[in-house]
Amino acid sequence: MNIVLITAIVWLCAQLGKLATRRDSGKKFRWVNLFDYGGMPSSHAASIASLSTSIGLSEGWGSPLFAICVIIAVFIVHDALRLRNIIQIQSKLLNHVRAGLSPAVQSSYPVISEKVGHTVSEVLVGLLLGILLTLLLTRIL
Repeated sequence: MNIVLITAIVWLCAQLGKLATRRDSGKKFRWVNLFDYGGMPSSHAASIASLSTSIGLSEGWGSPLFAICVIIAVFIVHDALRLRNIIQIQSKLLNHVRAGLSPAVQSSYPVISEKVGHTVSEVLVGLLLGILLTLLLTRIL
């Protein structure tokens, strides 16, 4: 089993899923959005779920390596749901402050992306996608 390849495929599928859901929301399709934060599904959650599942399958569910992956997964999910949502609130505030500046000063500060965090459903779908797609890919590859 090629754990790196499977995890990379799962990440790519999650990112492509984001492009599809953003396109449905009326936003213009751009390949650069492949590397954006936030959105449905969470590619961070999908990737760590894929890695954890692959390690569990190859090393055993009671292995120390699987335990490490689970602990890292908890940190990543916490980050996606809490910390990045705090950053999102701060980004909105900074953009609001920027809008009140003179145009000359505004040009010195770029507009900050306001969508960097995830909702619970985005993270859950990412986790499920990571697990299920990994189980499928381990049978195919």
